[in-house]
Amino acid sequence: MTVRQPPGVEPRWAESWYFDFATAAGDDVTGGFLRLSLFPNLGVAWLWAAWVAGDRLVIVRDHEVPLPRGAGLEVRAGGLWADLICETAATHWTLGLEAFGLGLDDPVEALGAERGERVPLGFDLEWEAAEPAFTFPEPTARPHHGHVQHGGRVHGDVLVGADRIAFDGWGVHDHFWGVRDWWGAGWHWAGGRVESNLAFSVAHPDTPGPEHATGYTARDGEDPHPVAFAEIETERDARGLPRSATYRFDSGLAVDATVVGLAPLRIPSPDDGRDAQLIRALCRFTVPNSSPGTGWAEWLSTPRG
Repeated sequence: MTVRQPPGVEPRWAESWYFDFATAAGDDVTGGFLRLSLFPNLGVAWLWAAWVAGDRLVIVRDHEVPLPRGAGLEVRAGGLWADLICETAATHWTLGLEAFGLGLDDPVEALGAERGERVPLGFDLEWEAAEPAFTFPEPTARPHHGHVQHGGRVHGDVLVGADRIAFDGWGVHDHFWGVRDWWGAGWHWAGGRVESNLAFSVAHPDTPGPEHATGYTARDGEDPHPVAFAEIETERDARGLPRSATYRFDSGLAVDATVVGLAPLRIPSPDDGRDAQLIRALCRFTVPNSSPGTGWAEWLSTPRG
């Protein structure tokens, strides 16, 4: 059963559940995500979902979804239904989605007028934990804030248009509650799996100064090890979109990321209408002398960034 957190008093206090998933078959990497954020003090929810396969992107972005009627996480809006069910605490989730997404030939169009083909997108997926959860440290001066994340196995079906796609891969579950300023300082985050059994997650604010980072590395069944320092470098194309990234952790782990697909999201500010841009990227992750893995990365650029 899903247990929601008591909300803070801030208007933009939110509780969010994120599920990213990816898999590889030879050179082909496919994946998607489902993200639900509840803003109880504003009476609204945000729902994001996407599926990326080669050059094909189908994306859902709705910031005017009514809050769930009950204590669960079932939401409905015009042409949209989603339900996130915690079957077993910190261990097993069922993810359901039926929506009409936007099919785009050029992912960058998601940052503009959002015009494209109307494509049905559905998820019927199970997420099962592969290692214990990692709790991010939160300052004691921030009540009603928390952040938990861990990796797991994802399997089930993805429906894209008339196609039903069997999916079996890995994913990251992220549960956050508190105030997140999408229009302040930017950030970079990446998470996935390498070496077949090593999960990692790293987040770094887009601010000058030391290479301080938060996150973890974890092998299947073992407690996660915190990350305190990470060097992160991003290579971009002529349009400023990420093509690749490198990560060097304080533990000595070095990971290379190659972007294989993009799922950008436009986040309009309710104050002045200026947009933050969240560039989400499906990635192939590699480490020296090991088999490649998959996962997601994201770059947030803000109006003040």
